[in-house]
Amino acid sequence: MSVVIPARRLRCERCGAEFTCGSAASAPAPRCWCQDLPPLKVKLPEGDCLCPDCLRHEIQRHESKHDQSQDQRPGQNRRQS
Repeated sequence: MSVVIPARRLRCERCGAEFTCGSAASAPAPRCWCQDLPPLKVKLPEGDCLCPDCLRHEIQRHESKHDQSQDQRPGQNRRQS
């Protein structure tokens, strides 16, 4: 059973862009656009949703930072695919 989250019009606290947040904004399947992106595992200082562009940028930034920290760990070989 999916939960329908009411659609909200928000203004991104990072860039000021207006966007719609919430699963009620999508049809036929109630699913918010952010659920199609990888989860961001850190709490942001903005405290609310980011617009699609800012959230994608933040996810890429954190993934890049994580990859760099993995590359800098001594004594570990990462398999290249």
